Amino acid sequence: MSASMFGFSNDYLSDGGKNYLVLDKEGLSKTKLVWFQVEMLTNNKIKGIVKLDVREKDSKVKLYYNLSGLVILSNFLKRNKIGKSDFISILDMLISVILNNNNYFLNDQSLVLDEKMVFIDPKSREVYLIYIPVEIHQDIIQSLKAFIIKLIVSANIETRDDFIQQMLNLIKVEDFNLSDFRNQLKAVRDEVNTSAQSVRDEVNTSAQSVSKKGSSEGNVDPSRTITVTEGRNIRTLFLGGAAIISILAAAISYWGVNLKFLMSQSGVTTQVLTYGAAAAACIGVTFRILHKESNYVPKSEKTEYNKREPEPPKSPEFTVSNELPGAPGGGTDDTVLLSELNFPELMTVNGQDSVLIDKPIFIIGRNREVCDYVIEDRGVGRAHAQIRKVDSFYFIEDMDSKNGTFVNDEKISSNQQYKLNRNDKVTIANVEYLFTSK
Repeated sequence: MSASMFGFSNDYLSDGGKNYLVLDKEGLSKTKLVWFQVEMLTNNKIKGIVKLDVREKDSKVKLYYNLSGLVILSNFLKRNKIGKSDFISILDMLISVILNNNNYFLNDQSLVLDEKMVFIDPKSREVYLIYIPVEIHQDIIQSLKAFIIKLIVSANIETRDDFIQQMLNLIKVEDFNLSDFRNQLKAVRDEVNTSAQSVRDEVNTSAQSVSKKGSSEGNVDPSRTITVTEGRNIRTLFLGGAAIISILAAAISYWGVNLKFLMSQSGVTTQVLTYGAAAAACIGVTFRILHKESNYVPKSEKTEYNKREPEPPKSPEFTVSNELPGAPGGGTDDTVLLSELNFPELMTVNGQDSVLIDKPIFIIGRNREVCDYVIEDRGVGRAHAQIRKVDSFYFIEDMDSKNGTFVNDEKISSNQQYKLNRNDKVTIANVEYLFTSK
C-alpha cells in the first residue's frame, strides 16, 4: 500500500550531499508518532529498512529517509535484464525484511509496499523498505501480493519458459502465507540452479568429447604446439640469423675475389678459416631455428571446440490445480455450475460478453502470459488493472497504465484501490463494463 493511502504526501530532495525521501502529513506531530519505534529506527541499522531521521520545525514533524546509494526497485528491474535466480533472491529478501520486523518490535502493517517506494542497492542487490512509525492498518499479505505481481509484470526477467506464470500461480493461491511462499521460492530457485548446472555439465562433457576427437583426427602433437608469443620470438630470431648469414656471405664473397691479395698477407689464412667457421656456426644455428619453426603449429590450424551450446533442457512442467476455490466437495471430479460460486462479473455494456472474476487477484490487460483476462486492444496496457478481493469486498486498482482506468466515468489514480459497488461502470481504455455481483 502506498504512503499516500496512509494520508502522507511525499517529496524528494538533496541535503548535504545526501538524497532524501520526505514524508509529510497534515497535523503530524511527535505525539502521534510511536516513539519507541522512532528510537528503534534512528538508533539501529536495521537490515532492509531505510534509515529514518525525524525533523521538527514550528511544531510540525517531517520524516526524512536517507536514499543515498539506492534506486527504486521497479525502475531497476525494468532497465536491467535479470536472471530467474536473482529475481527470486530479491523476492526472498523482501519477505525476509517483513519477517525480521518482529525482532525489533516493529509492526509489519507500517511498511510501505508501493512501486515507487521500495528501493534496492544496485551494488549489493539488497532490498530496502520504508517504515512509517505511526499506527497504520492494512492487510500486509494482500499488499505484498499486489506489489509482487506488479514487479513480475514490469521486470525484465531473462526467461523463455513458464517462469512468470509459475510465479503468478504461487502468489494467487487463496491460503497464501509468507513462510510457505518463501519455501516455494527456495524450491523454484533450486530447480532453476539445478537446470543451469545440468546445462553447464552437458556443455563441459561435449567440450571434452570434441577435444579428444579433434586431437585424434587432426594428429596434432601437443608437444609441438607452442604459444603465439613463442612463435613471434622464433620468427624474430630467424630473421636476425638470416641477416647475419647474408652479411657473412657477402664478406666471404668479397674476400674470395681478392683471395690472391689476402694470401700474401701474414695470418690471413687463419682469418679466413675463422670467418668460415663463424659462418658455419651461424648456418647451424639457422638450421636449428628452421627446424623448430617447422614444428610450430599456427593457432588457426589447431582443432578447436565448437562453442555452440546445446539446447537447455526444458523446465519440468508446473502443474496447477484445476480445483475452483469454494467448489462443493473440494474435489476436481464434480462439475460445478459457475453461478453457484457467487463470483462477480464484468459484463460489457451491450451484454454480449462477460468476465468472471474467479480469483482473489484478477489481472486485466494485453499480455497473455500474466493476465487472467486479455483485451485485444493496443490502448490497453500489458497489465492494465487488477481487481482484488478483500474479505467479501472487491477493489479495482490501475497498474500505472498509460491510458488509465475509469470508474463511473472518473479516472482513478494509479496504484490506489477503489471499492467496486454493484452496477459500477468500469472503463479500461475504450472498453466499458458493468461490475455485477450477487
